[in-house]
Amino acid sequence: MLTIGWFSTGRDQAARDLLRAVWEAIQRSELKARIAFVFSNRERGQDAESDRFFDLVEAYGIPLLCLSDRRFREERKEPPARAGEPLPVWRLEYDRAVTRLLEPCPFDLGVLAGYMLVVGDGMFRRYPLLNLHPAAPGGPAGTWQNVIWQLIAQKASQAGVMMHLVNQDLDQGPPVTYCTYSIRGAAFDPLWAEVEGRSVEQVRAEEGEANRLFREIRHQGVLRELPLVVATLRAFADGKVRIEGGRVVAADDRPIAAHDLTAEIDRLVEARSQGMTDGATRCIAFDLEGPLTSQDAAFELMGLVAGGHAIFRAISRYDDILALAGRPDYEPGDTLALIVPFLLRHRLGATDIQRLAEAAPLVKGAREVMERLTADGYQVCCITTTYEQYARRLTQRLALPAERVACTAFRIEELRARLGDADMAAVNRVEAALLELDVERDEERLRDLLDAFYWQELPGTPLGEAVAAVKPVGGKRKVEALDRFAASCQLGLSRWVVVGDSITDNAVLAAVRDAAGLASVFNGNRYALECGNVGVASLSLMDILPLVKAWEDGGLDGARQLISREAKPPDADGPHYHWLAGTDIAEPIEVHARFRRLVRQAAAALG
Repeated sequence: MLTIGWFSTGRDQAARDLLRAVWEAIQRSELKARIAFVFSNRERGQDAESDRFFDLVEAYGIPLLCLSDRRFREERKEPPARAGEPLPVWRLEYDRAVTRLLEPCPFDLGVLAGYMLVVGDGMFRRYPLLNLHPAAPGGPAGTWQNVIWQLIAQKASQAGVMMHLVNQDLDQGPPVTYCTYSIRGAAFDPLWAEVEGRSVEQVRAEEGEANRLFREIRHQGVLRELPLVVATLRAFADGKVRIEGGRVVAADDRPIAAHDLTAEIDRLVEARSQGMTDGATRCIAFDLEGPLTSQDAAFELMGLVAGGHAIFRAISRYDDILALAGRPDYEPGDTLALIVPFLLRHRLGATDIQRLAEAAPLVKGAREVMERLTADGYQVCCITTTYEQYARRLTQRLALPAERVACTAFRIEELRARLGDADMAAVNRVEAALLELDVERDEERLRDLLDAFYWQELPGTPLGEAVAAVKPVGGKRKVEALDRFAASCQLGLSRWVVVGDSITDNAVLAAVRDAAGLASVFNGNRYALECGNVGVASLSLMDILPLVKAWEDGGLDGARQLISREAKPPDADGPHYHWLAGTDIAEPIEVHARFRRLVRQAAAALG
């Protein structure tokens, strides 16, 4: 039996998905192995995401070993290691401390699964360590983002994923296993045509990671990552490959360049992407605010302080301006980062956010829809921009497992502890100026005031660091979360249903629409309606179920037929079903606005 040592920082959902995939393969007896331990370079209390990872490890009964590299460095009063430079002395000492910690836990093969530290030679010379890299052997190095941009720049015809031995060459160790996939053909050629005549620099500046070719290359890679990790470990466990003297050796002792698992991975991906009525996994992802609760959590949270609603409306309008202007690295929903100074100034905390979630009204039918979909075999997920303290408490009320919720990490008490009097004075000044503005008439003054505050005054200050630390899950970050969920259940986006209602959902709705999945807008505003392929305007979320069933049975044609059968005058009572793709959406905008006001009330005008 293969004994595995698992190394992970545990920083996100992807880290949990990787561990879960291998653990479940072991439990199904598909992988003859055991995980001897999980090691993390974080400790409990250091980060909410890694704490959730530790919860999963302990739920599986796997020994958990932790040694915080941050605490190790700070105790020695050393600066952080610099990218591209040799590891400093303290990092080499840290690796030696890790090897001492691992001595009682022998293992055959180590897997770096979201381990965010460069491994020094003291470790990779002692242990056979495998790392997952999002490129084929000989392909681009660097992060997955850099890899994809290089593939586009090279006008490549093929991409891939590999597991390689860790050595002194970052991302360039000897390949152990790999799979490749074509990025040409019927699915890709129209996407290549969209970037024809533009340089990579132009595409990055104009569209960034929202570019459809970029997204599809990433999506196809993500679909293969988990199967490749499991298949690689199975190849070791079954004796098909092993590591000997820093080389990859086949079962007959013959050195091989790498073990090509393309055919096996393609079969797994294809099997998981078949139709929904043949017993395959069925998945649906909801936004939280709008489809499941009528409340806007950030709006209500700001309402706990004097003048808070007016301040939030001003910042929400500024957020729309930035998102629509395409500010680099800015995503719809980043309002939740922009209001951080005001939440910290008024000493609001995690308890205040959780209390809001306890009392938040559910949209009519939300609980019943969750129960019905679960009973019908759906894996129900929630991808929401709202803060984790709110999202996790409210989804608990709906019986959604924590591992199926993607939301915005917010270490509010830790961030507040870093601030001083000068930070608070700056917030007081801007707050007073915002309360004097007429947001509808003074848009230019609003933009000038907040541009100066966020992008000139705050950078480099503790308050600026607090804003930068919060990365709301909106826009393309929602697409990334959906890609992770899709990879965990090995289901392509064409087989997904997503339900959203606002500008924070536009990218994820467009991604599923473009993949020919069911991109559903529930009581949406114009930004969402422009990106979905179907719409439902109703007082009850239950009215989305007939549309989902029609799509299950007949695909998008089935959904369109139901919409045609159920057509009614725009002023009639609901539900109203609309086909949105490639049509004039003036009437749906009017109808959805009416139901949005009825269901969401004060929050209807936001986002």
